[in-house]
Amino acid sequence: MANQLTPAQLGQIAAVYAPNTPIELIGAVLRTESGYGTNAAAYTKNSAGAIGPGQILSKQLGAKYGNFEAYFPDGDVNNPNHTTVAAVRKIADDWGKSGGSLLGFSKRYFGSGTTA
Repeated sequence: MANQLTPAQLGQIAAVYAPNTPIELIGAVLRTESGYGTNAAAYTKNSAGAIGPGQILSKQLGAKYGNFEAYFPDGDVNNPNHTTVAAVRKIADDWGKSGGSLLGFSKRYFGSGTTA
């Protein structure tokens, strides 16, 4: 298992990779998906092919969609920093595409699972 990220590290990644996305939104997703990165199970792939504090989907892990590959093409799916960056980038992208609508964001991020 990879080293777990601290909530402070998650916040730093969010500040760098999603400066125009509400930190509360990023925090809500990361809390829901992994307890802000404190849930050890988040660092091993699940049955859907998701991994990391943001539970980003990866084709490398058997997921139907390759969100990890879309948001961190040269990343290592077993590196929690990389999976978190990919998840935060996806959150930011979905927020931007939603036009600032929480309902729109929710449908994009949690609904269809499609990539960029």
